[in-house]
Amino acid sequence: MTRWATGREDLEAMVTAGDLEQVAPSPENAARLLAEAERHLRSAELVAEADPAREGTSRSRRR
Repeated sequence: MTRWATGREDLEAMVTAGDLEQVAPSPENAARLLAEAERHLRSAELVAEADPAREGTSRSRRR
């Protein structure tokens, strides 16, 4: 796995401070969280479409 540059020092500082902890990767948990995020996005899109305050505004994200 490659290392990254942007934000690396900030994340390492948070781990050192105890604000974050390093955990083993879990593809199953990652897939579950991504599926949950997709459901939240679909729900938000439905609510946004029904929101009368959005009339006349452009959508920043289209599927």
